[in-house]
Parts: sequence; C-alpha cells; structure tokens
Amino acid sequence: MREKGFSSGWSILGAVLICLMLASLLSACGQKPVDTSAPADNQQKAVAFKTGDAPDIYAGKIDQRVAELIIEESAKGSLKAGQTITLQLPEGACWSAVPALDSAKSVSGGTNGSWTSTSPDARTIKYTASFAGGAAESSDAAKLYFRGGSIITKTDFSGEVKTKVSGSDGLASEVTLAQVVPGLNVSATTRDLKIGVARQAIGDITIAEVKAGMIGSQANIMAVTDQNLIKNDTTSGGPQSYIELIAPKGVTFSGLPKVEVVGDIEIDTSFGQARLFSEQDKLRIPVKSASSAPSKVILKDIRVTVNRTVSEGDLQITVGGTALIDQYLKQPDKVLFVPERNAGTVKAGTIITPAP
Repeated sequence: MREKGFSSGWSILGAVLICLMLASLLSACGQKPVDTSAPADNQQKAVAFKTGDAPDIYAGKIDQRVAELIIEESAKGSLKAGQTITLQLPEGACWSAVPALDSAKSVSGGTNGSWTSTSPDARTIKYTASFAGGAAESSDAAKLYFRGGSIITKTDFSGEVKTKVSGSDGLASEVTLAQVVPGLNVSATTRDLKIGVARQAIGDITIAEVKAGMIGSQANIMAVTDQNLIKNDTTSGGPQSYIELIAPKGVTFSGLPKVEVVGDIEIDTSFGQARLFSEQDKLRIPVKSASSAPSKVILKDIRVTVNRTVSEGDLQITVGGTALIDQYLKQPDKVLFVPERNAGTVKAGTIITPAP
C-alpha cells in the first residue's frame, strides 16, 4: 500500500512540474520581440536630390524648360537652416530662369528657401534651406518639388545636359536635366562646281522645322541680368529676324535665290525675297511671321562664283541667322560664350577641276 502511495505522490509531483514547464514555455512564446532599432530621433538622416523626367529641348533657343528638381528628407530634421545644394551646368549652357517651389505638390514640413544664380557666367544656381518661424529644421520629413527652371545652350550642344550636384553636407552626384535635340534639319543636294567659273548653280538648301516656330520672325538678343541669369533683351518691337547663308572664303553669291515655303512661314518680300551683302559672301532671307505647324524653307537656284584661289573639295555653306538661333550680347564684366550666328554647315557642292 505504501509503495503504491509513494508512486502516486511522485506522479502528482511530476504532473505539477510538467504543467509549470509548459506554462513557462507558453509565456515565452507569447512575449513580444525586443525592439533593438534606434529611437526615431536617432534615425540616420539624409537629404536626397533627384530630378523628374528629362524633357527634349532645342539648342540655341532661350527659355528651354528643364526637368523638375526634387529635394527629399529621409526623416524630419535632415535639412538644417543654412544648408545649401548647388547645381552647375556644363560648359555651353546657362540658366535663364531659376526653378520655383511647387507648393501644391510639395510636402514642406515648414521648409522655405529658394534657388538663386551665384556665378557671373550664369552656369551655377544654389538652394539655401530656411524654415518657417526661423526654425532650425523641418517639422516633418519634407519632399520639395521645384519647377520652371530653364536654360539656353550653344547651338552646337547636343545630347544630355548633365549638371553637377554638390551640397554643404557632402552631397555629390550628377543628374540629367534635359536632352538637347535638333530643332531644325538642314539638308542640301549637291552639284559639281568648277574653279574659276562664275554664276554656277549649287544644290538646293532645305531648312525644315522639327517643331513649329523654330524659324522665328523676331530676333532675340540675350543679356545677363543683375541676378546672373540670361534674359531676352529684345522688346516686342525688336528687329525682324532673318535666315542667313554664308559662303566660304573665295566663293561669292551671284544674285538672289528663289525662296519656296512649304507650310505657313511667311517670308518678307517688301524688298524682294532675299538680300545680298555688298561683299557678296552673305545672303539674308527676312522672315515676316513664324509657323503654326512644322514648315520648310527651300532655297533654289543659288548661284555662286568660285575664284581660282579655292582648292578642290566640298563646298560648305554656313546656315544661320537670327531666325534660327537666339544670340548673346557680350558685357564688359560678364562675358558668356561667344555670340553665335550660325546653326551649322551643309555641303551644297563639290569643287572639281579648274576651268581651262
């Protein structure tokens, strides 16, 4: 009987121990994991800079809009008052307008600040952070969108417009603001020309717009503002624009070409369709009104005289003028890239064996 009672007592004790062990295990399984992450105030803070989609823009034209700029905080307080971000354009590009905050799209977190141009050559702009009420940092993680920035590039600029990004907190990167594409396609047929022969017909030259208005009717002359930006310094009553052909050294134009228009560009015919300079190395075709749809100007029956100093080879005609490109004024203390009148050259003939 005792042995039976002893065995029964141990059975009861074992059951109690097993229950205690199970309860301990169940309690452990129900515990929440320990939070080893840093408190919110100690999270790593950073400022990211990026751009929206890079648009196509046109070389040699003023006020070409670039991609929107985006400044984003990883956490509130990433930006500090007085912190700066600087953008520098490549050689051959200048700012004509700084971007402005799109307040409707942005999450500001009390962030103010604006962009200003900081270099006389109009290539560099800088953002300086400030906050509402003179605060030292943002109240919430900010995401700022800036729009309306615009530039002008040299006529021979092509491809991506990449800008260097730098910041007072060590930010360093490169982003693409735009893609420069041709606004005009200039082409020509070719003819053989003999050295020493007058009034020879060269190939027809065609100037075709990729986009309406690329051949303008008013000359736009550029100037540098006190804010170190490029602006159109021409009033609404500015000079009439023109298409210009320039012959190479030793070649002169012999009379005026015929001008044919495909589309709704209007050529000024008040003094004839074209004007010939006294040196006879330049032809100008005045433009009265710009197109509303992509159009073409075709110059036909262009005649030249090739003197005996010219070597055999390609005859390259320079095509330009204020109708095709916007130009710069040079200022004594603010010299930008050299004023340009030329949109490019086109082969319009081949100079062959001299005349007997």
